[in-house]
Amino acid sequence: MQDGQTQPLKFNLISKAKYPIIENQSGSITIFNLLILLIITILFMGVLINKVQTIKKSNQLAKNYLCMKELTGELKQHKIVLQKANNIIHLANIGQVVGLITNPSVTMTAKKIKKASQSAQKIYHFSFLNNLALLFKRGCIFSPSSTKTNFQTKVITNLQRNSLGLVKRRQNKWSIYSIGKQNILKTNFSKDQVSVEESLRIQAAKGMSNFVLRLL
Repeated sequence: MQDGQTQPLKFNLISKAKYPIIENQSGSITIFNLLILLIITILFMGVLINKVQTIKKSNQLAKNYLCMKELTGELKQHKIVLQKANNIIHLANIGQVVGLITNPSVTMTAKKIKKASQSAQKIYHFSFLNNLALLFKRGCIFSPSSTKTNFQTKVITNLQRNSLGLVKRRQNKWSIYSIGKQNILKTNFSKDQVSVEESLRIQAAKGMSNFVLRLL
């Protein structure tokens, strides 16, 4: 009886000793698998975030180029229209002198042509400023120098003229910045040339803000 009772007890002790080991091993494997899965997830998320940031930077740079392209087109058209009007004013000035010698009516006609050409220049300059404002509304952000053109102004809206009534050409070079969250595109202008000098990438928002403040 004693021997029969001892054997089951021994068997139970062995069973209780073995099964917890198996359970502990299974638990360790599960935790290890979770750690591996967590590491893979973190790496994947890191790659995904980097891709998203790269796409955002590329889109912002493309937007800056597009904004600057449209502004450059407006500036070129502004230059063409005002220069043509200047040529007409120059001919009108000659007509006034010729009219004084030959026929007073020629002088009157030349004066009217000159006045009309100057009015056309004013209207087109206002149109340019309006188109610039529309670019701002569409999300383009430019430095204050974006209001400069190939012609001089006393203030933004008033064209500066010489003694003959011609709008004065701008002689010095100037730069315009198209400003984005991740980059700043700089374009240089002169009397006859337009060139994109560089794209400055700003990694920190604080650094970009300081740069923009210096531009202003």
